[in-house]
Amino acid sequence: MDEPLGGMGTPIKVMVGDKPIYLCCKGCIKKIQAEPAKYLAMVYGSSNQASVPAGTEQVREGIFKVVSADAPFIAAQKRCPVMDEPLDAMGGPYKVNADGKAIYICCPGCAKKIAAEPQKWLAVLKSQGVDAPLIR
Repeated sequence: MDEPLGGMGTPIKVMVGDKPIYLCCKGCIKKIQAEPAKYLAMVYGSSNQASVPAGTEQVREGIFKVVSADAPFIAAQKRCPVMDEPLDAMGGPYKVNADGKAIYICCPGCAKKIAAEPQKWLAVLKSQGVDAPLIR
């Protein structure tokens, strides 16, 4: 990430969600995968807090299927804050609205706990270094 593009050969294109990021070498791919939201902000700016669409396809009331725009935030969150399981462990990830922010969960069953105490679960994510994106 410290080399100029082209400094180590032909730049490598990596897609993060629906946005391309060009890298100096293959060695930087793991950095992008570990913190996609951070690098999206570096490349595309972070004048506003990151946001994702609310979702259109409901699995159940208030529980949405994720879309490609969610990918970098899913990669950043990695685990369900309720079950502490990988987001894809139980058929997920799914997206719920927690006081205007998106929290990704592993299964529809976790949505009730988040709906009951959204600030608690947003604080859990914050303690893990994850800033939940706004829902637009």
